[in-house]
Amino acid sequence: MAGTGWLSVTDFEAVGDGATDDTLAIQAALDAAYAAGGGVVVFPPGRTYMVTDFIVVRDRTTVIAYGATVRAGFHARGVLRNFFPDSSFSGYDGHSDIAILGGLWDGNAKAPDGSGLVTSVTNIACFIHCRNITVRDATFRDCSGAHGLELNAVSGARVETCRFEGFTDNTPEQNRLTSEAIELDVARSGSSAIGQFDGTACEDVSISRCWFGPSERLGDWGRAIGSHSIVGGSWYDRITVESCEIVGAYEAGIRAQYWRDSSITGNKIRNTGGPGVHALTTLAQSCTGLAVEANQIRHSGSGAGILVEGRPDGQWTDTQVQGNRVSDASGYGIRADHAPGVMVTGNRINGSSGGGLLVLESPGAEVAINSVRDSGSNGINIAGSSGCSVTGNTIHGTSANHGIAVGAHVSPGGDSLVQGNLIHRAARAGVRLVSPRCTVTGNQVRKAGTGTDNGVSVASSATGCVVAGNDLTSNGWSASTALALAATTDLDWTGGHTAPGHNLT
Repeated sequence: MAGTGWLSVTDFEAVGDGATDDTLAIQAALDAAYAAGGGVVVFPPGRTYMVTDFIVVRDRTTVIAYGATVRAGFHARGVLRNFFPDSSFSGYDGHSDIAILGGLWDGNAKAPDGSGLVTSVTNIACFIHCRNITVRDATFRDCSGAHGLELNAVSGARVETCRFEGFTDNTPEQNRLTSEAIELDVARSGSSAIGQFDGTACEDVSISRCWFGPSERLGDWGRAIGSHSIVGGSWYDRITVESCEIVGAYEAGIRAQYWRDSSITGNKIRNTGGPGVHALTTLAQSCTGLAVEANQIRHSGSGAGILVEGRPDGQWTDTQVQGNRVSDASGYGIRADHAPGVMVTGNRINGSSGGGLLVLESPGAEVAINSVRDSGSNGINIAGSSGCSVTGNTIHGTSANHGIAVGAHVSPGGDSLVQGNLIHRAARAGVRLVSPRCTVTGNQVRKAGTGTDNGVSVASSATGCVVAGNDLTSNGWSASTALALAATTDLDWTGGHTAPGHNLT
């Protein structure tokens, strides 16, 4: 490479035999690139370079490490970062315009069988207070307690076609089992390794076509991708996660805490201890503009396959959950809490033990064209959410409760439309109303060989409701069984109360 302007770490006397401490030699090569105003530093392939402290990459440097391994060789250190211990930056003004291409970046965490070395909680790689970071075709393996790759107060990061393999929690308390393989974080004390702690969060981050799971020595990550801290007045803006594969996680697959104007699209996620995708707010501060689309989620744990979790004083707005396939969730298939106007459309939910789809305290929700099969409880449950539309959905089989339920939670709900749904094999009622002033029309309800109690059931609290134009035929019900209604329910469009009114029984 003489005369090319590229620097090889071996020209600075790095040995790469896996036993020699190459830290100073590698740092000398990186320092030379920085002194030249930027450059390319190459790790020749087929070698293992041991480092006993973080090597520091600075402005306008590209690291090429295809076919090479860089391994942590001290019990309390990771491998690579863009700052020194005494560095201090604000905003996105730290060392920037850095690319890491290829390489196996080995955190060398100590395993229960005695293999490995690193026992402290430490990242493998970390970038803080900076812009324009690219990580491509790299593998991050065997992390001890922290993160494979931390992006903290970073603007403009691209993580593409990388692998994140193997994690262990070496703390005596075992309190790191939620650590992320890729963490997006904010500059705050306790979350950032250097100052300034000015509340700067990540923005414009794209994570695509990456793989997350165990290594040959160690198990799954706590979470594959996510954020777990925020400060008031900050958001993570324009985060994109697409076409990744997550084969296991102790907690969530993707945790989108205060991801604003962001998207989670086309990912394959399975075997998570909690939700496959978990979007949440934790402060008295709302978040807006999240799309969760075309993901495949199988065998998720507690909560839901997809959980959008707002709170009364920190709601999710302008949120869309569309075209996902959720199978075998131990909670609900899809759940949205405190997400006014949420759109839940075109999803397929199979075998969710807690119920198919729950919309909780989310007025104005649109729930349309979803397919729910073999749910453990209500196929679709609208709870404490007024002014919702539940249209064009297909529900085949609930082992408990109703096909579609519209009821109270903290709020009474009501003023919702249930129209054009196909409901077969509900355990109790095809449609159950507890909230007032709802309209149920154009639905088809069939027992389909099971003991469905009623076609439409309306509680006495559901005053001012209209139930007309529904097809409840071929069930062998009497009119009073097909329509188990409060006395004030309108059964035809002129306000009549005599069953079956304008319904077919």
